[in-house]
Amino acid sequence: MSQFEEEEAAKASSKKNVVEENSLNAFQSERVRKEPMVEPSSEHERVEMSRALRDVMT
Repeated sequence: MSQFEEEEAAKASSKKNVVEENSLNAFQSERVRKEPMVEPSSEHERVEMSRALRDVMT
């Protein structure tokens, strides 16, 4: 496989991963919208929830 072919294959693979990630994010954000909000009961849960929210927003 030539250098060009390898680069093209890498680009195609990267695009496929982005599409899969976007559809997964869409699914997760849809799920988050449907679930009722729950107040975190501990500092650990608060940190986990803020991380999850940040991940969904990016």
